[in-house]
Amino acid sequence: MRLYTCCIDCRRDISFYENAKDRYALAIIRGQSFELICENCDKLSYYHVNQIRMDQNKAITLGILSLLIGCAMGLIYYFWPQLTRAPIVLVIWGLIGMLGVLFLIYQEITTKHKSQVVYFNRRIYR
Repeated sequence: MRLYTCCIDCRRDISFYENAKDRYALAIIRGQSFELICENCDKLSYYHVNQIRMDQNKAITLGILSLLIGCAMGLIYYFWPQLTRAPIVLVIWGLIGMLGVLFLIYQEITTKHKSQVVYFNRRIYR
């Protein structure tokens, strides 16, 4: 997941990636306070885990979306001979159903990702 905090000096975002579901897991992995280097001003500073926020990773969302679109195109290509012989009403309903299922999968994954971001940002390490 993409984690970020704000630099003390230049106020730019410092981002890094870590696989932690909450701040407690982040404290186990990196410690209660850890140092980060700002890429803008090259200053090394210590940050407490409560200063860290989680953001949605757009690369994961785009990857899932492209995978589902590719899956839909692959299914249409595979079943094209059967689709051309079927009545048009069945073809339309089949395509709508397939796209609906793929959309529901996409929504479920993004909803889980958003709830994980909210869970991380609400939990405070004590």
